[in-house]
Amino acid sequence: MANTEPYDTFRWVPVHEHGQDEDGYLLVLDQREIPHQVSYVRLVDYREVAEAIRDMVVRGAPAIGAVAAYGYVLGIKSGEPEDQVYHTLYASRPTAVNLQWSLDALRQLQTTNWRRLLWKANELVASERLMNNKIAAYGAEEILKRWKQRHHEGCKDETLRVLHHCNTGSLATAGGGTALGVIRKLAALHGKVHVHVNETRPRLQGARLTCWELRQWGIPYELSVDAAAPFLMAQGRIQFVTVGADRIAADGAVANKIGTLMIAIAAQHYGIPFYVCAPCSTIDLKTPTGAAMIIEERSATEVLNPSGKSSDQWLAPVDTPVYNPAFDITPPELITGGIVTELGILRVRDQAGAGIGLAEQLQQLEQRQKQISVE
Repeated sequence: MANTEPYDTFRWVPVHEHGQDEDGYLLVLDQREIPHQVSYVRLVDYREVAEAIRDMVVRGAPAIGAVAAYGYVLGIKSGEPEDQVYHTLYASRPTAVNLQWSLDALRQLQTTNWRRLLWKANELVASERLMNNKIAAYGAEEILKRWKQRHHEGCKDETLRVLHHCNTGSLATAGGGTALGVIRKLAALHGKVHVHVNETRPRLQGARLTCWELRQWGIPYELSVDAAAPFLMAQGRIQFVTVGADRIAADGAVANKIGTLMIAIAAQHYGIPFYVCAPCSTIDLKTPTGAAMIIEERSATEVLNPSGKSSDQWLAPVDTPVYNPAFDITPPELITGGIVTELGILRVRDQAGAGIGLAEQLQQLEQRQKQISVE
């Protein structure tokens, strides 16, 4: 389960006694400190894990799911009631479906043997890394094929230009990333890739985290305020858009970081393919449409005082009312490229523009994968 990244987003640290793993704790990279420093938080209690998720020490739907799984291990290991551990962790971030998915995967084992639960959590992480690699391969192949077609039709720019919103790299997952993993693969295959990074207000995940990761990987990038994205498209400086997802409904509606909807609307207007990159665990077939999703609303201070300065340096009067949704919902008709998963690419609209449900497509992709494995 070796990690190929130059940093660990999270890691279970065993404490060896008498030749066995008698104890252990979770080490989590504090993403609130990036890009200024790389520091880790030591978590020994499931309530600390829930707080770390809620306070965005760790963020990104796949990473939240993996960390929550280890939090469940810590809770059961300490002898806490299963229901209490489950619901405490589940309530930490309500929009990200991966969190519930990973907790359910452990709970379905129906055991209080924490070593068995730890084995399962490790298995989920290993599977996540493999899924990231597959998402990267499918997404890069699709985008590169479309770029070559566009280039053949008269576009002479040798550089492939992608707009990315929020952060979907190693910091947000257990592996090489989802949408940023696709971009990394594109850079490896094509070489000339330039990433336009939205700063992603109010917590600036794009500015702080995505720019930091792209620099780590040596991929050229340029940072812009979120509201500049439509103008970049109007100028012809964007050829593709890639984003991640925290939850995807059965009809293809996508809950993702606030600002995604604005980008999707602009991309459709300018005819720019819009891709959502996420593992199948992010698809929630029990949620029929985006209207059924719970959207997390966060503290007003994230908007009024994002840098934690004293009240006399706040961006607005201290008592200013604030609406601060963490996510928005992009309707399926705006997912003009497709949803890139580890099984392949799902289309939410056919050539005539009619909606296509995801359940049947997922089933077909799963059957195809089984046939390939048998052959």
